[in-house]
Amino acid sequence: MRQAIEADRDKLKADGLKVFRPCVFFLTDGEPNDGDWNQVFKDTLTYDAATGTGMRSYPIFVPFGFRQAQEEVMKKLAYPRDRGKWFLATRTDPESAVRGILDLVRRTVMVSSQQVGTGKAANGIADPEPGSGIVSGESEYI
Repeated sequence: MRQAIEADRDKLKADGLKVFRPCVFFLTDGEPNDGDWNQVFKDTLTYDAATGTGMRSYPIFVPFGFRQAQEEVMKKLAYPRDRGKWFLATRTDPESAVRGILDLVRRTVMVSSQQVGTGKAANGIADPEPGSGIVSGESEYI
């Protein structure tokens, strides 16, 4: 993912286009399989401004969990801490969960596109619709 984001960014800039912060929508239905997932995530997709290390063009990472995904993991994946948001579908049927998630992605892309059209950088992550069975919260990235 990192290589794709950086390659796309470089190509767009070379073509003379203005590039804004990318946003990754990550869907998961369970727990990480890799015991070292948190360190891999940090090493691959985050940036430490104090030390200048990591991925300078890091994405806003928006995790969407359903079925057996755990809220605690979603909170840690939402990045960056000051703008990250996580979502978790509380309904058990995958069809309802995915429908709600796709609605959030659609509305987020629409809002961000409208804001970028004004020349302002933005990643306005939408809130879940009332009654959608989706809960959300702010990042607790460590």
